[in-house]
Amino acid sequence: KNVEISDILRNNLTRINVDTLDHLRIHPTSFASLKHLKLDFQDYSGIISKTLGDYIKHLTTLTTLSLIFRYYDLCDNGLNEIGDVLPQLPSLKELCLRFDSCSDLTKNGLDALCTFIKNISSLKILSLIFRGCTSIDEKCVSDLKMQISNSILLDSLKIHFTR
Repeated sequence: KNVEISDILRNNLTRINVDTLDHLRIHPTSFASLKHLKLDFQDYSGIISKTLGDYIKHLTTLTTLSLIFRYYDLCDNGLNEIGDVLPQLPSLKELCLRFDSCSDLTKNGLDALCTFIKNISSLKILSLIFRGCTSIDEKCVSDLKMQISNSILLDSLKIHFTR
């Protein structure tokens, strides 16, 4: 499906594959008025920090962000890259991160995740979904939940884990 900039701005970009962003050749400032954004990194081969970094710094009004990583070789370093850009969202209230079959994601990555979540000062609602991430287990996810609960005051924290 072709995505036009007018559709993106009018519909608040309910969902877009990140590869599409790379091909749109739209200046990142065009996204400045978005309040809700869902990005799908399915089979994405680009560099997360470059793609997100170009757009994130202009999303000063964004309140809701959903990032979906499906069958993506997201490793612990990738989470560090994400952590470098998300705290730059001054209005972010709700964050959903979904990891499907990210087999290179480990406990070290979850620790990095916890660290950068603590740095998102406006965050009120957090949802983390882990499906088929074979390098982590229930204990890792339970530890993550405890770390987050003990370090940041949220209105809602939901963490779902299935192998």
